Amino acid sequence: MFISVVIPAYNLLEDCIKSLSPTVQNPSWTYEVIVSDDKVPSEAKKMLDEKYPWAIWVEGPHRGVAANRNNGVKHAKGDWIVFIDNDCIPSENLINTYIKAIGDNPEILVFEGRISADREQRHFLEESPINENGGLFWTCNVMINKAYFENTLKGFDENFYMYGEDVDIRERIKLDGQPILFLKDAFVIHPWRLQKHPVEIAKQKSIMVNYLYNKHPQLVKHPSLFVHLKNELRFYIKYVLFNLIPFRGRGVFKVIKVHIVTNKYEKMALDESLSNTENWTKFYK
Repeated sequence: MFISVVIPAYNLLEDCIKSLSPTVQNPSWTYEVIVSDDKVPSEAKKMLDEKYPWAIWVEGPHRGVAANRNNGVKHAKGDWIVFIDNDCIPSENLINTYIKAIGDNPEILVFEGRISADREQRHFLEESPINENGGLFWTCNVMINKAYFENTLKGFDENFYMYGEDVDIRERIKLDGQPILFLKDAFVIHPWRLQKHPVEIAKQKSIMVNYLYNKHPQLVKHPSLFVHLKNELRFYIKYVLFNLIPFRGRGVFKVIKVHIVTNKYEKMALDESLSNTENWTKFYK
């Protein structure tokens, strides 16, 4: 058996690749690390050539994150694909934990690893895709049987150019009736990162949400007024007010603006008349 670790990259962080070194992982199986790099000019290629020659660099397709993941798989030789994001720091037993899980669960084709933050949150605009208990299937730490990924799932949907490809493939796995096994010991650290241009990103994400809802209507929820008010109180009181002093108010006004914009475009994403991405983009402008 052979494992391929696929890292879709734009700005490859050295801590990520360093943590996947064979001397750190000390795996009981053979594995490879493939960096599919979308950045031009590439900074990652020079770093890998000079310091980490065991890693494989390939040029990305420059069509977004889903296409970049698929591109990495096209170059992979493994029977299993481990997806890691380029800003994650894998634990030193990550590969061996996945290897053991394959041997212990021969009927399972899809595994989900744990994602933890590096510290407590300090700013309202910091984000980290934390997944401590499973069920989310964030693709910065998952493993999928390659044959199943290519032949049944047909890879990631490349229409998700910046967001939502992991939710989409999770739903397709569920609809196919395949169980997803959560592995708490297969974990990565995802450091908190400060969002840049969060309002514009919220608008762009809503394009992906619109496409996601039209593809997976089972995800669409129309909360009652009571539920909506409950969620608003949870945001403003439990999150904003509760963290105002610990975060020293950093980013509070912008995070409220992001919340308002997200609510607005979330409602717009439910509009079936905007199901065509081209129409949606024109509507934006």
